[in-house]
Amino acid sequence: MTFFLTKKLKNFLYTLPLWLGVLFLSIGGISPAQAKILSSQGLDIAFFPVLNNTPQKVWPNKYYPGDILPEKMEQYISEYLSDSPLVSVTPLDERGAVQWLSGEGRYEDLGLRIEIYRFSLHKSTVVGSKYGARVSLRMSLYDGFSGEKFYSQSYSASDSRWTPDFRPDTWLSPQGQKVATYWQSFTESPYWEALKNAAEQAMKDLTQGYTGYQLAGRILSPTKDSTEKERKYIISLGKNHSLREGDLLGVIRSDTYVTVDPEHPVVLVPELVGKVRVLFIKDQEAVVQVVMEDEKSPIELRDIVILSLFGARKGGW
Repeated sequence: MTFFLTKKLKNFLYTLPLWLGVLFLSIGGISPAQAKILSSQGLDIAFFPVLNNTPQKVWPNKYYPGDILPEKMEQYISEYLSDSPLVSVTPLDERGAVQWLSGEGRYEDLGLRIEIYRFSLHKSTVVGSKYGARVSLRMSLYDGFSGEKFYSQSYSASDSRWTPDFRPDTWLSPQGQKVATYWQSFTESPYWEALKNAAEQAMKDLTQGYTGYQLAGRILSPTKDSTEKERKYIISLGKNHSLREGDLLGVIRSDTYVTVDPEHPVVLVPELVGKVRVLFIKDQEAVVQVVMEDEKSPIELRDIVILSLFGARKGGW
């Protein structure tokens, strides 16, 4: 528990000036997590076991009964998340997940749970054989401080396979369930592709877009050679945050809106106000140049610089 407090407190104090601006989002009912701004060196995820709450089970092979699908989904999602140098994944078994939720050994920023809850397969043999699959899964996120669920969303995806030859129901179990029973045949079925597509939707929701997580820094100071035509700044992100020369970063600022709700009289909504390109990097800082900004609201000191955890860095928000 001492390590947990030390780690969280250190990360919080390190970016205290940033959070003084961001935490005002909670006035409007938006938590810092939902605002997708990270106050640490990256995102640490406790990955709970995947749940397959459907009757469709996938055996490793015909000699070893048992459902291997949750294990394969955990492996696929862990590898997807590990593609980012800013994301660390800690797999937990079911007992570890229960302990994490109860507050024992809760060191990560958040807990992640994936639940598969729907399979649907249809077949057409009018011309050859065509199989189509639709699957649905649910992603739930749990806060690293309280252990409480703070976000949940469902995702669905489809895929199909076609062959000019008529094929029998090779994906029907002895009970008549439409499912690829064994793992090898399952990987060649539309089920697996649809599942991967749905999982990627969930991961993009987690790491990109308005509901996703991104690392945030500050515009600290103009450089000595900064001019009115070529404005350059020092920012509080660098090589240790996976920054590279040439990266394009978004710059955001929170606009104030007054509401008629007496319980939430003011909300601060972050909006993109410009983009900067990285020219030079050090371990904890970098020099950037303004490449785009709102003429009516130009980039200012202490504006927030956003670094994506995944994908091409195009200065988005």
